[in-house]
Amino acid sequence: MKSTECTRLDSTNVMDVITYDNEHLAGTDRCPNLSHDQFVKREIRASGDHSLGAQGLSSFFRRPATHRSVFHRIAQDSIVNTSPSPVRNQRTSTRPSREKAEAAVRTLIEWAGDDPNREGLIGTPDRVVRAYEEFYAGYTETPQSVLDPTFAETKGYDEIVMLRDIRLESHCEHHMVPIIGRAHVAYLPQDRVVGISKLARLVEIFAKRLQIQEVLTAEIADTIDDVLKPKG
Repeated sequence: MKSTECTRLDSTNVMDVITYDNEHLAGTDRCPNLSHDQFVKREIRASGDHSLGAQGLSSFFRRPATHRSVFHRIAQDSIVNTSPSPVRNQRTSTRPSREKAEAAVRTLIEWAGDDPNREGLIGTPDRVVRAYEEFYAGYTETPQSVLDPTFAETKGYDEIVMLRDIRLESHCEHHMVPIIGRAHVAYLPQDRVVGISKLARLVEIFAKRLQIQEVLTAEIADTIDDVLKPKG
């Protein structure tokens, strides 16, 4: 598959455990033939069953591991097949100073054709940098640590743990435009579980970085797999 080729998800054989309600690719030059409806409303499915019943989901997660590579299949074979960026756990060590960041914003304002010293823009560089500190706060945190502590009280529990409709706000790494959507996270515990709110926190940490949605999905899945080592 070429890097610019787009494919529509097949509801008969694709199961999404993390999904996004996201328009930032639909209708762009990368995917001109796909409408918004083809990008969104990917739901957890089991063999074409669009319901979210626990019985069907539990049955899916009991399949052999080769049929349960949900997250990696999404990252590799989802809407757009791109070459993912390396997983980023923290800020680069060569981070510029705040003064340089503000100067860069002033340069961009001038490049756009406006005067950074006029009344409405005089404080914009400071505001933009403060906003970026919030937008990209995920670089300052270690995702694995948010899943600590975990709990071993799973004896006799064989049902899926799911948190739906986690609102996320991220930024596309290609144009730095906003990505706004929702994530659904689910796993089938083996020996350990984590507080349900920690799943939302994990999504937030990875979302507050420059991203593409396929890599974001894989990073969340890999972290859950590394820390909790679930059955699926």
